[in-house]
Amino acid sequence: MGSSSGSPRSRPRESSTTPLLIRGGGLQELVEYCQSLIEKCNDQERQLRVAEYDDQANTETRRRIQRELAETRASHEELVKENETIKNRNPYIAVLIDGDGLMFQNSWIEGGIEGGKKAATALRSFVADTFGKDIEGLEIIVKVVVNLTGLERVLEKGPLPHSPSKLKEFSVGFTQAKTSFDFIDVGFGKERADSKIREQAKWHLRNYNCRHVVLGISHDSGYAPVLDEIFHDDAMRQRVSVLEGVPTHKDIKKTRVNIVRAGPDLFRKDKITIPNHQGPSGPNNSDPPPAPKPSPPAANAIKATAASARSSPPIPKPDNAGTKVTAAASRRPSGAALTPQVQAGQTAQSSPEHRLCPPLQPDWNPGPKGFDPSVQYVPAVLEAVKARKDSDRLCMFRYINGKCGKSNKKCHFIHDYNISEEEKKALMVLARQTACKNGQECPFPGHSPSAHEIHRDRALSGYQILN
Repeated sequence: MGSSSGSPRSRPRESSTTPLLIRGGGLQELVEYCQSLIEKCNDQERQLRVAEYDDQANTETRRRIQRELAETRASHEELVKENETIKNRNPYIAVLIDGDGLMFQNSWIEGGIEGGKKAATALRSFVADTFGKDIEGLEIIVKVVVNLTGLERVLEKGPLPHSPSKLKEFSVGFTQAKTSFDFIDVGFGKERADSKIREQAKWHLRNYNCRHVVLGISHDSGYAPVLDEIFHDDAMRQRVSVLEGVPTHKDIKKTRVNIVRAGPDLFRKDKITIPNHQGPSGPNNSDPPPAPKPSPPAANAIKATAASARSSPPIPKPDNAGTKVTAAASRRPSGAALTPQVQAGQTAQSSPEHRLCPPLQPDWNPGPKGFDPSVQYVPAVLEAVKARKDSDRLCMFRYINGKCGKSNKKCHFIHDYNISEEEKKALMVLARQTACKNGQECPFPGHSPSAHEIHRDRALSGYQILN
């Protein structure tokens, strides 16, 4: 029997997990397989490092965005607060009044400076109570745009005459009452007041802190297109109101603007109608007032004057004002148009009472159509006379009328020049080209018109400088 070590059972058995390559002797294949695994591991490691870098960058970016977001939110909150503060800072109401139509009551104007201050205070209280409730720190800006000279004439000739100085004092007091109140004189010309109110209304409506715009334009239909232009934006309609003194014109009502009746004692509710009077700004384009009834007291006054004249033996000499009107009426050609003042003079002249007075001077007949004969002149002489400047100019009164109404100390033109006939004709042509300072109210007919003083002196001496 042999030893147990030599038995086949004593041999070690091969593991079932041994690679086939080893069992087959493929060592080279094993090395290659290991190298491929190493490369795969290295590649995975590189990808892992890139992912780590990306994750770190993303983390930093996220943290930066979070910081910026927090800063943006804080800044946005500050801007919202600041915006609300700005929008609510200095709130104001703009009141724009066309003072030629929306006029203050007589009692305010008669008060002069104090009346103006009281009117400003009353207007401010009315606007604050009507449009500015529950608005903290409200300011009220008032601009009254007016032709002061024209308004003085209207009030002076109206049913309750005012002294021009009273209106001037009233405007001063109105402006002094509040720092934001202005009584602005824009002079003659309707478009000046219209354009100023139109542009200021648009400017204020573009400001957010302007809570409301109040327009004193109820009397004038010319503002209706302005309201239509503003109301293209519906949001603007809620911020505009019309302050009514006199009844609102129908064209203003058609715009569907909010109309607020002014206080009973603040503005006049009636229009001032002056018979035979039309201001420089042209006729009023509001609804025409009813025709005035004839006034019997005027006829009674004439009769009383005539009775007084019959009972008094001496006849008083007419004053200068009556002399001018009567002379102008007597010289008017029959076919020429008459101004209201001259019509009144002719009526007085044709009355029996007027015939008690002796005529002042013979009537003057200026010829066909009220024109003087044409003047034949030499152009070169006309240019030479026209070329004279300042104190070297010839006095028209001296060389055309024959005398100068001013003394030599007050008249700065030449009086001692030996003028030729051609130069005198040229001077007459220049006089005809000079515009009359009284415009269409000049009482003399058919003129270019020439200077009013020459009109008067030549009319009294029997010759007018007319075209």
